[in-house]
Amino acid sequence: MKPGSYMVNTACGAVIDVNALVSALGQHKLAAVGLDVLPIEPIDAASPLLNDQRVILSPHAAFYSMEAEIELRRKAAMNIVNWMKTGRPGYPVVQGTRKP
Repeated sequence: MKPGSYMVNTACGAVIDVNALVSALGQHKLAAVGLDVLPIEPIDAASPLLNDQRVILSPHAAFYSMEAEIELRRKAAMNIVNWMKTGRPGYPVVQGTRKP
């Protein structure tokens, strides 16, 4: 990334190395960070991320809506159907973590 970049993670907390993130902010390699997920939740009260004005933390709840709930239920049902037909889910949560 270019120095001064912005980073946003709404996918998976384990994608981010928090120590490296704090270091990158401290060295001004990142201009700001938005995190919807963290590797360990809830965040430790002593985390430097909580006191950094360049960090926005939000609960991993941005998807909550009636439409999202319907979609979640539809995908869960389709996963069951696909699993019964093929032995594999159609919508894996994390691809590549299970052997076939």
